[in-house]
Amino acid sequence: MAYQPENPDYAVSPFTGMTWRHWVDAGNLLLDGVFRHIPSWDNPLRLPRHETAVTYPQPGHPLWRQNSEIFEGVARTLLIAGPLLAHFPDLESSGIPLGEYYRRAILRLTDPDSAEYIGNIEEIVAESGDNPYQMTCECASLVIALRTAPTVLWDALSQNERDRVAKVFSDWAHRRTHPHNWRLFNILILAFLSDHGYPIDPEVYEDHLRVVRSFDAGDGWYRDGTLFDYYSVWAFQFYAPLWAHTTGYRTMPEMAAAIEASSNDLLRTYDRIFDRAGRQIMWGRSNIYRFAASAPLGAAFLLENPSIEPGLARRVMSGNLLQFLGHPGFWVNGLPSLGFYGPFPPLIQPYSCAASPFWFGNAYHAVALGPDHPLWTATEKEGSWAGVSDGEVAETELPGPGMVVAQYGSSRASEIRTAKVVIARKSGMLPHYSRLSFHSAFPWQADTADGQPSMHYRFTAEGRSWRPNLILYGGRRDGVLHRRLVYEFEGAFGDLPAIDLADFTLPEGLVRCDRLRITQPDASLSLAHYALPVFGGKCVVEERTVGPGVPALTASSAGRQLALVGVRGWKSLQARREAGLHPEAPESVLLIANSHRAPRYGGEPLRISLLLHRMNDEPWSDADLWPFTGFDIHFTGPGGSAPAVEFKLANGTIQTVAYGQCEGSLAI
Repeated sequence: MAYQPENPDYAVSPFTGMTWRHWVDAGNLLLDGVFRHIPSWDNPLRLPRHETAVTYPQPGHPLWRQNSEIFEGVARTLLIAGPLLAHFPDLESSGIPLGEYYRRAILRLTDPDSAEYIGNIEEIVAESGDNPYQMTCECASLVIALRTAPTVLWDALSQNERDRVAKVFSDWAHRRTHPHNWRLFNILILAFLSDHGYPIDPEVYEDHLRVVRSFDAGDGWYRDGTLFDYYSVWAFQFYAPLWAHTTGYRTMPEMAAAIEASSNDLLRTYDRIFDRAGRQIMWGRSNIYRFAASAPLGAAFLLENPSIEPGLARRVMSGNLLQFLGHPGFWVNGLPSLGFYGPFPPLIQPYSCAASPFWFGNAYHAVALGPDHPLWTATEKEGSWAGVSDGEVAETELPGPGMVVAQYGSSRASEIRTAKVVIARKSGMLPHYSRLSFHSAFPWQADTADGQPSMHYRFTAEGRSWRPNLILYGGRRDGVLHRRLVYEFEGAFGDLPAIDLADFTLPEGLVRCDRLRITQPDASLSLAHYALPVFGGKCVVEERTVGPGVPALTASSAGRQLALVGVRGWKSLQARREAGLHPEAPESVLLIANSHRAPRYGGEPLRISLLLHRMNDEPWSDADLWPFTGFDIHFTGPGGSAPAVEFKLANGTIQTVAYGQCEGSLAI
């Protein structure tokens, strides 16, 4: 069922062939996948589930929780249907007139006498506590659709029906919400009510707006609660410009101007996080939302003066859409699977249901702009990728979110090295954030049975494995990114094991030069590369010795390759074949470097490694795997306390990794 654009237009879209009409076709395909499961317009929008262990509703959930699943299906599929109905008001799917279906569905969900009623808020609070509930999120999605296609969805309701819907909106908009991106949901709902003549509490409204702006960390990124992830872009940088466009410029121009300035900061560099084809990186929670990651590129054109070229925005958005809709594993029962490419339970959070992936419909708001908008008529452009040649790496530092973006000219891939990560050590979302780096061509896989994560250090001592849950940002100096990794942080460092991370890029990957800060005796440390997906059961693993007798491992499968070189401090290398852990293939190979440290104090403090990648079948030469002519280790700073490593590279340059200035620059 993979989507392929019919009659692609490579004149206006030389990189993707995608136009407004192709986005409409893809939207119809998504909606047809939904409505093939809806027998008639009187049936609720409850989608079939292929995963039941993690997602809601679960057995024993109250009726309102079960109906929340229906509400999510209606509201999130409307993110796609709304923009299409704005241009095709008579649109049908599987013989069902969509405008009529959605109007009826909305009225049933807000009718206390309906079996699909989402529930009385006071009764829900009395039963389950004064907590945030999913209905707040879905009311916001519904508001977006009502604004996008008002003639079909809102104006067609009677006054009594509109009043009933507005009462539900008001109930949820004025209740407790989560202290992060959810405040935007309340803002959109309250703005809709006010714009349509319904009373709101202005103090609540303004408090939400002020707090949302307080999350702005710089470089166009918002901190979502305690984290940085795609919520900064598919929530803050979509909902906030939408609010500015519909309400803010007219009623609160200074606030709207601040939102526009932040969005433009993001737009100046955001395309670099996508690879040359527009593919996104698997990173952070809720990645089942996929190409919602490109929503701010469309929302840019709701701003009065966007800082991104329309042809560049469309090129990334279309590549991002094709990354998933064009992947055959994406579809299960004609619907988006709960995963990244195909089904992948480790990626799922318990707040999701079968309809949750349709959050990617936020990107579809760009379709509402219409086929004659410059976003759809401008010629596609490569943007920053145009200046990245084979053998070159372009790096962008974003101190606000604590991130460095690398664009690899040879592999056409993007990579992010992230920091400012702090997560409870027992959190199930730890694997989504705590990694040394994230890559567009090598998504992270689930931990092995004995706890080895991909692209990460595993530390074992005192008879147990420790979990790395804090990454501090130390900044990029002289081409080297400095961070600190801390294990099982709970508010104080004490004697917690930690690693000072330092890395710099080469044309095909990273040099890691890390310093151990470990006092646990009899400790084992392992470092895993990215996981290599194995397609068709075929993978070639080769052991090599390079440079001055240094071990190296390479692995190759279906045009993707990885190489791991244990430059210094490693006892052995191994290749492990795993099954059922990778988000893209049934099997995978993990290249791992191992070491052991017996004493509590003393011993070799450095672990130096080379982690390379390729997107072709070209064999690795010895020169590829040992790009050094030598390296020197010496000590600097007062009393010679700080190690420094001078890498002499085969291209004639020298790269120095020095730890003397790290401590005072660490940030969260």
